[in-house]
Amino acid sequence: MSYKTELHCHTSEFSYCAGMSGVDKAKLYIENGYSTVVLTNHISAGYRSDIPEHRDVVRKYFEAAEVMRDAANGKLNVIVGMELCFKGDIDDYLIYGMDEEMLAGFPEIFDFSYKYFYQWADEHDVIMIQAHPLRCGIIPRDPWYIHGAELYNASHDPFYNRIAEAWADVYDNEFNHDGRRFIRTSGSDHHSDGQRACGGIVTDFEIKNNADLLSVLRSGEYELLREVN
Repeated sequence: MSYKTELHCHTSEFSYCAGMSGVDKAKLYIENGYSTVVLTNHISAGYRSDIPEHRDVVRKYFEAAEVMRDAANGKLNVIVGMELCFKGDIDDYLIYGMDEEMLAGFPEIFDFSYKYFYQWADEHDVIMIQAHPLRCGIIPRDPWYIHGAELYNASHDPFYNRIAEAWADVYDNEFNHDGRRFIRTSGSDHHSDGQRACGGIVTDFEIKNNADLLSVLRSGEYELLREVN
């Protein structure tokens, strides 16, 4: 049996740009045969300026996942990821493996450079993926300082996805500089009604939590979903 896992989506409970609630999005992913969703709402310095304290921002961030999880009523695993943007950096990074306690105790996270965060992530069992690296205006990052890249993004023109995969192929030998595989991912980047839930990965077993997610991404034992939105 195959299990589908979404690796990139947003809900209106936290992301300003999202037009669907966690309740509606849970229904959408269940109807589209997904077993797991990694909720990657946006987060950056001052993103929720209406909430002054970092710990309160983080609580609201994780509450968004709780809304979706409650709505799923056991029919969908909901894991919390992030789409993180550092100060002074226009690029976005999909972060997997951080729990609420870790993020709440780390208010300086936004002040890091992507290279410094990569080193921190390595030390704390966290994976850092550059989101949509070939989107117009985005600069593909040094592959020595990211764990991987989102090579298929269903919300973009297919041209960008083809170029992203070619970019990864060209540098594949360099990516494996430290004995670890360069992680390739796919995501719907789902925000609003009108988009399809059609990105992510397919595995032979159900991804139920962060440990499962990190293990499968590092192993490469999955297939990328590349359906057209």
